[in-house]
Amino acid sequence: MLVNTSRVLWTHGTEYPPPGSDILRLFFRFKLPDNLPPSMHYAGHLKSASVVYSLETVGCDPAGGQLRRTLSYFPWKKLYSEKKVRKGFWRHGYSGTVRVEISLPDAPALPLFAKIPYIIDVITTTAPLTRGQANAHPAHKAIFPPPPTTSSELTFNLIRRTVLLAKGRYDSGDIEAAWFLGFARRTADLETDLLEKEWVTVDDAPRSGAEERGMWVKWARF
Repeated sequence: MLVNTSRVLWTHGTEYPPPGSDILRLFFRFKLPDNLPPSMHYAGHLKSASVVYSLETVGCDPAGGQLRRTLSYFPWKKLYSEKKVRKGFWRHGYSGTVRVEISLPDAPALPLFAKIPYIIDVITTTAPLTRGQANAHPAHKAIFPPPPTTSSELTFNLIRRTVLLAKGRYDSGDIEAAWFLGFARRTADLETDLLEKEWVTVDDAPRSGAEERGMWVKWARF
């Protein structure tokens, strides 16, 4: 990056649009270093180069109070993904299940540079087993699959996907737009709730003489 400068153009309570208008004009200027190269773009066979300058305006609310109050009026939507997991690649037998649910305000758009409320639920379910097998499981040994116990075990990021279509040709690319959890992100204000495992029966009315079957379910919320 050749140059990167920022300037505060407006703060709450300083200026307002004129009567009858919802547009506020803010004038500013700044001086670029004298040794910067001019903007340019070059593209050749398997090579390209460019010098590009841009202006970006970002609305920031350090406290996030007004934004949180606005988002509180929206209902919540829930997205989920569920997968079967095993202890090893070559292991046979029944597999456990991991379900991840994320709840967000059901707003048409969410700003990148502000705190967005969210809830992540991780629900793990063991393979079906008899009540005797469940009771024989050592108390000090974690059930499989175990849910995460700290937010450092989670990775939560926003991916921006770009799709290009031109003359019947297709291409796409992904880029990380924002990181929320993982890779040493600070999570001091993140609440964690870990529930004790719960026994859920598979058959409501087992056959006469048959041993009760069920699954252990554990729940972690962040």
